[in-house]
Amino acid sequence: MGWVVSLTKHERQKMISSYQTIVTKLLPPTHKRGQRIKVTAYAGSIIVPYEGSERAEREHEKAAIEFMKRKGWDHGIIGGASPKTEREMFWVLTEKSGQ
Repeated sequence: MGWVVSLTKHERQKMISSYQTIVTKLLPPTHKRGQRIKVTAYAGSIIVPYEGSERAEREHEKAAIEFMKRKGWDHGIIGGASPKTEREMFWVLTEKSGQ
């Protein structure tokens, strides 16, 4: 017989966010739009403008942080480049920001 655990909505959200990997991918420009970064995780996805004013890695990090803000996640992140393409980065959540 297994354990039955009752979690609050906040506890469930914290647990879900703790096990997510975030992927950021640079999308090429089209006739209608400039370059953008698509941010994807199990919790959903967003597309943010690629400003190009900073290093590419920093632009990806800013996009991942924007995604986390929209989800209400208060974590730090650690990222790394994809082994298959320079246009994609992977991010994992760490403990709360500032810890």
